[in-house]
Amino acid sequence: MQVLIMGGTRFLGKFIVETLVRHGYGVTSVNIDENASSRLPPGVESIFCNRKDHAKLRGALDGRPFDAVLDIGNAPTLPEDIAVVLDSVGPALKRYVFCSTSTVYKKPIVIFPTTEDHPVDGGSRPYTQNKLKCEEFLFVRFRRDGTPITIIRPRHIYGPESYEYREGFFFDRLTRDRPVFIPGEGSLITQFGYVEDMAESFRLALERDEAVGQAYTITGKECITFNAYVDLLGKVTGRKVKKIFFDPKLLEKFDKPGLSLGESLHSLKTNSHICYDVSKAKEQLGYVPRFSLEEGLRKAFAWYLQTGGNTYVKRVMNFELEDEFLRLVSAADGSTGRP
Repeated sequence: MQVLIMGGTRFLGKFIVETLVRHGYGVTSVNIDENASSRLPPGVESIFCNRKDHAKLRGALDGRPFDAVLDIGNAPTLPEDIAVVLDSVGPALKRYVFCSTSTVYKKPIVIFPTTEDHPVDGGSRPYTQNKLKCEEFLFVRFRRDGTPITIIRPRHIYGPESYEYREGFFFDRLTRDRPVFIPGEGSLITQFGYVEDMAESFRLALERDEAVGQAYTITGKECITFNAYVDLLGKVTGRKVKKIFFDPKLLEKFDKPGLSLGESLHSLKTNSHICYDVSKAKEQLGYVPRFSLEEGLRKAFAWYLQTGGNTYVKRVMNFELEDEFLRLVSAADGSTGRP
């Protein structure tokens, strides 16, 4: 099978390409970086093109015999960008797999674990709004034309080579003996998906006929409280964790963006549990997460030590705001904030 991947050299896309190559697929990657070919496995073709340049993309894709498309890169991607790809690869396409996001599920979520039957809503974030527009466009193409689409909705991907400032946020602080701020009692539940498991789900979506016309939430096997997550980070890094518990209302005293708790803790800022059911993906795709959260974090920390954390694009290494917040927390509870 010849597969076209839109964005195959960074984090999830890179792991997907490596997974496909291991399983004998022919892979071509469309990349915005003209040096992307150096980051691709041998035998993978790289097409240098900004997908927003529709004329150039059509010229690069027209007449190419692709059996499937994996749409991973976000430019941000809009329905008209997908239409160009679909029209270019033609009607012989066997699968179009689109990477959406678990944030499309309507808030608040009060029934756990949450399934794909939960209502969707674009909310206020442009990123989520765009993802949902693309989902709706693809489902219309499926119902109207029979286009063989599949939607994957990942939840908080983490692991080696990440450019998202998630676990790296905490690695930066723990390795520098910095405290970790915990909203309330740390009882809110969250969930993460290891990048190798996420990549495998995209391969499975290519191979299972049951996947056509379906959406799947993909994440890890465990849900975990923030308090327990911080403890696990301490175990993985071998550092003693200094926990600072605080009233989330104190964040209102700061101008935007205010105190950064790490990109992965957005759900905690909105005082919302997160716990998704992956039974549908397990039954229809054969998806079974291989890595526990501890195993995945150990791999992520090894990569962090190897690279010095230099892959994160939204890295926050100025601790002045956090020191100011620590003083505020101490004044509010009359202590150091440490349990």
